[in-house]
Amino acid sequence: AIWIGHVREDDVGTGSGIAGLKLPAERVFQAESAALPAAPGYAPIRYAEDGPVGVLRFELYNGALSTQRCQQLRAAYARCLERPTRVLVLAGGADYWSTGIHLGLIEAQDSPADESWRNINAIDDLTRDIVLTSDRLVIAALRGGAGAGGVFLALAADEVWAVPGVVLNPHYKDMGNLYGSEYWTYLLPRRVGAQGAQRLMQRRLPMGVAEARRLGLVDRLLPAEAPES
Repeated sequence: AIWIGHVREDDVGTGSGIAGLKLPAERVFQAESAALPAAPGYAPIRYAEDGPVGVLRFELYNGALSTQRCQQLRAAYARCLERPTRVLVLAGGADYWSTGIHLGLIEAQDSPADESWRNINAIDDLTRDIVLTSDRLVIAALRGGAGAGGVFLALAADEVWAVPGVVLNPHYKDMGNLYGSEYWTYLLPRRVGAQGAQRLMQRRLPMGVAEARRLGLVDRLLPAEAPES
């Protein structure tokens, strides 16, 4: 079976989105799918354990975390904390770990400003939960890139591990030069210092894993063929 999670609508006469903007298929086809029975399918959030290590996986289209996905991931994270593990690995997808809030879904709402506020608060709540976890080691394992709020969400973990080839964009340049959220004013300085944080946010350039490790944003390099489990 082929799972098509996002589609682009050419004609927005149905009022389900904006022409040319790729959105979750469940939103674009919400009228057509309303009467369909629920069936098990692709699970974007999954959890597994190996002894004392728990692994929470989340596959995000283009790395974007919508309000709903933030809430789902936060609920899953809370359930992970109920497990008797000593280490919790946050493993994103192979292409992206996270790129922060979902700009496409925000733009498609009747009130983008209201949805932006909801999305920012949802990702902030998730970030805060990770920061406040003190009963186990939390590791952000990056097999794919991270950008904007996604970088700072990863920095909420105790350690950040990444495979070679991962690119980080620890800034908000492509988001209208927003000041940003996700507790970056706390998370970035504790890694690189106040002046280092200011330089990174003003420079607004991508960086590879080697530079990120030298600066203190990445703690450990993973093998290029790092297994998913």
